[in-house]
Amino acid sequence: MLLQLPPEIVVRILYYLDIVDLVSVSCTHSTVYKYTQSFQILQYRFATQAAAVDDNPHCKLIISERLALLKSREEGWARFNIDFRKSISVLHHPSGIYDMTGGIYLLGDESRRTLHYCTLPSKPSDSVAWSQIHVEHTLVDMGLSIYEHDLIAIVTTKPHPTDTSVHIIELNLLQFSTGQPHPRARNPVFFVAETGWPRPAIGIEIVGDNIALITTHFLNPFQPRDRFYIFDWPTATLKMEIHAPNHTYSGLVFLSPTLLLLPNTRTAALDIWAIPDAPAPAPTSTTPPPRPLLSLLLPALAHNHMLVTLSCRGEPSPSPGAGTRFSPQPVHTRPADALLIFNVRVQHLVFGFGLGGAGGGGTFSMFARRGAVLGLCEQLLERNAVGEGASPPLSVAVSPETGTAPVPDVDMDTDMGMGEEEVEEEEEEEEDSDEEMYEDAAADFDFPLTTGLAIVGPSPSPPPAPSAALDHEHERKPLQVPWHAWGPPLTRWMDAADTPTRWITTSAGTRCVLSSELGDAGEENENERVRVLDFNPFVVRRCAAAKAAEAEYGEGAQVVMGTSVLDHGAFEAPIVSALPYVCFAPRRDLALGFDFDGVLMDEERLLGLRTDPQTDRIVEIEVMHIGWPKIETETGAGES
Repeated sequence: MLLQLPPEIVVRILYYLDIVDLVSVSCTHSTVYKYTQSFQILQYRFATQAAAVDDNPHCKLIISERLALLKSREEGWARFNIDFRKSISVLHHPSGIYDMTGGIYLLGDESRRTLHYCTLPSKPSDSVAWSQIHVEHTLVDMGLSIYEHDLIAIVTTKPHPTDTSVHIIELNLLQFSTGQPHPRARNPVFFVAETGWPRPAIGIEIVGDNIALITTHFLNPFQPRDRFYIFDWPTATLKMEIHAPNHTYSGLVFLSPTLLLLPNTRTAALDIWAIPDAPAPAPTSTTPPPRPLLSLLLPALAHNHMLVTLSCRGEPSPSPGAGTRFSPQPVHTRPADALLIFNVRVQHLVFGFGLGGAGGGGTFSMFARRGAVLGLCEQLLERNAVGEGASPPLSVAVSPETGTAPVPDVDMDTDMGMGEEEVEEEEEEEEDSDEEMYEDAAADFDFPLTTGLAIVGPSPSPPPAPSAALDHEHERKPLQVPWHAWGPPLTRWMDAADTPTRWITTSAGTRCVLSSELGDAGEENENERVRVLDFNPFVVRRCAAAKAAEAEYGEGAQVVMGTSVLDHGAFEAPIVSALPYVCFAPRRDLALGFDFDGVLMDEERLLGLRTDPQTDRIVEIEVMHIGWPKIETETGAGES
């Protein structure tokens, strides 16, 4: 019956099938199979699903060009096919402020009045030049939403006009392409908070009309409280504000447009927060304080160990609509399939002092797929809403193909929390945290600094917002899910002792890049310093099933399935994890020249960073573009 319809209608019907159904139907009849081989639109549909990407309807390329680009990109990442390279010199003195998203690379400078950025090349003919964005007040950090809103949100601080001990934090909303106030912003510059410290460390993400912002002072011995804000940026409306003890929150990722994941350094957990639809009413004495919806606990630390940093990244972020309006690219990774990466730094405490490395601490990376974590949270929350649940199991089954697991049975009425361990002194981070807090504190206060004092800076006046700050410290604990009940099947842990974790922009879509410290691998096998991990379930399945995986994906393809065990003294017990992936490494005979101090990535390129050995500042960036085919401009038959 289906095949009696005109071919164009049959093709349109087949286009809406998912990849599994499309393959199954193509096996049922020779005519259907012929359609899948003859019509490029079906081939493109198959290729986008296999690569875990969505088509960008705003792209001007025709189907044959999009298909050629996608095939070239997938093969390029598997084989390290670097089609062109360009070097970019950094002539200014950069600060620790940086970002890489939407085809843009940004670097701050020491003056903290200027952002330097360049548009990264997508073709060999693309020129590369630095441009600048100037701000009036001290630049602290920025967030970008290039493809969704053509937006850059710059966080600045300035002295209070009448109180010299207070600084004002503001958000500046600019249209990135023009540098002018963003046309959707009712108030392009608006008030965030008052603080007694001039340069907090910032975590910021933008999804839809929401800006999620965290301010923290990790290195400050006076331990000012962390603050977490949700703003509706077009109207400059504060929707939620949470205060937490120092060293609780520093980063965040969106799981969905309405759910946020905040790594909690104090409790060693991933806190899940809901974004309110509208500002909460002013609290009263009987108003219960807000709390996370749930907390996914991480592996327990060994005795006398503490979490120093817990950073996170997930690129791209989930947009509530078509978030690629301003993108020229033909495809973008589906946010639900994007990889979440968490860099974990642990220290061993001896008499209150932190020891790293051989002293019992360490640095680790945990990987998870956003969709799997989101699905787990949604099922737990739904089960909580209907009052179901039983005791959590000791283990959960995992699919070797997708890395997903059934939701664990968790008793919603049982508090399975872990105690907070107060630490009197913390060692300074190895990364540039944008703070230099000891120097700032000495300049801003007349009394001497003493580590371990829980002295709070000047109390700010209430911000002009509809919802008042609420104390996170006294809230009732949320539902806490033990590590063993959720973590092993949904994550993969690795020891990152030899991997630079100074830069977090090392993942894009389903992939991440790992590099070893310069000089560790030696000159003879320099290519082994860099490898790309792909957590796409389809790639894992094809590599695992194909006897000739090397012929399709390159000789450096290694499928990693089943469980791995990270046995390290920083944790109470060995960490078991089982999220499948494929590791791609360049051939040893390729002269790739990976002599970099760090390697970043986005969806179409690697960036190698070279630093000055004396100042540790970035002095050169090398762009290595992956997968640019010679596109035929003529439209082939059967594209429609």
